[in-house]
Amino acid sequence: MSTMHVWVLADDPLTRVGLSALLSEQGVEVAGQSAAQGHLLHAIEATSPDALVLDWGYEASQAPLALLDESDVPPIVLLSSSSQAAQIISLLSQDDDEAEAPRAYGLLPRQSPIDKVLAALRAVLSGLLAIDPSLRAALQNPASPRLEAQEAPTPRELEVLRLLAEGLPNKLIARKLGITDHTVKYHVNAIMGKLGAQSRTDAVVRAARAGWLKL
Repeated sequence: MSTMHVWVLADDPLTRVGLSALLSEQGVEVAGQSAAQGHLLHAIEATSPDALVLDWGYEASQAPLALLDESDVPPIVLLSSSSQAAQIISLLSQDDDEAEAPRAYGLLPRQSPIDKVLAALRAVLSGLLAIDPSLRAALQNPASPRLEAQEAPTPRELEVLRLLAEGLPNKLIARKLGITDHTVKYHVNAIMGKLGAQSRTDAVVRAARAGWLKL
């Protein structure tokens, strides 16, 4: 099998260096490494890696979303916590109101051994999805949210909610707010997580009951 060329993305410099070293020890060529923020497309285009390895960190921040919003980036293997898995899968699967086919990606726990990372890389390079069983189980058996412990929405989430209540799809919400489609998806999933909603309509109804919206 030919040598894999990957780009390592992680905001934590120790994580970045550690992942790069482990991959190099396994015969993977690390084409580059950087934080998961900033303008990365030119650097990635210049080195043409086969895949990206992205450590999402402890917080599912919006930093990598601009990169994920690009259709021509290589396949991605993400390392995340189980609490972030549902949001990340929704962001990548594009299964809400989009017509695009889902991209190949891998999703593993942050502390996965390097052999699992390699297996996920091989899978995504073959056009497959590679989701760790522990994260898949967490998605299939989500903890029931407690309404009394609802986290308050952010100002941006309230803006997205109001547009959801108008029945707007993600693309129009993104256009109205001047943000990317993936950023809208991030907010929608955060809203649904806070409310324990099963759909966009359910989120609007629950938001109204919680006093977040006036319908």
